Amino acid sequence: MNDLPNVPSSIEDSVRRTALYRQPESENLLYPTQFTFSMNRLPKMSYFVNKVSIPDFGFESALDQTTRFVTVRHPGSKLTFGNLEVTFLVDENMETWREVRDWIESISVLDDFAKIDPNYKDHFSEGTLMILTSAKNPNIEVTFENLFPISISGFEFDATATELTGFECRAVFAFDKYSVKKL
Repeated sequence: MNDLPNVPSSIEDSVRRTALYRQPESENLLYPTQFTFSMNRLPKMSYFVNKVSIPDFGFESALDQTTRFVTVRHPGSKLTFGNLEVTFLVDENMETWREVRDWIESISVLDDFAKIDPNYKDHFSEGTLMILTSAKNPNIEVTFENLFPISISGFEFDATATELTGFECRAVFAFDKYSVKKL
């Protein structure tokens, strides 16, 4: 379909390839500090988040089609997502760390089947990574569906430490899928 009336599509395509058409809408760069992260199930941890990594996304592998001459490669048929990794500071009451730990315990069998949360919907949560513009306005929203924790790092107390810095922990979450939306 032509966007330009009375202009053949071949001419329209050459117009789209001009340098003027390829200019970016914004010349501002994306910086690693321009984000917020929140998760319904972890309200305390969300306040202390330092790092979030957008997970890998792609095909498991290419599909090979054998022919008489060469093997032809096609896009794969199954998409995969990496894990969501979130790094956060631990508060002095360890509430940020305990939120994740307690969630893991509530969806697994540690010592008694009766301790598993019977409400299956509470095993999962939605998470939102809000990417901000250089003016700190919401720009892109990345929504993760059916998140659940698969691990949380520990931390080490050290009486010989000479510099006091807060503990940082890393939680790893599995999820079904994520979507990216420009606001």
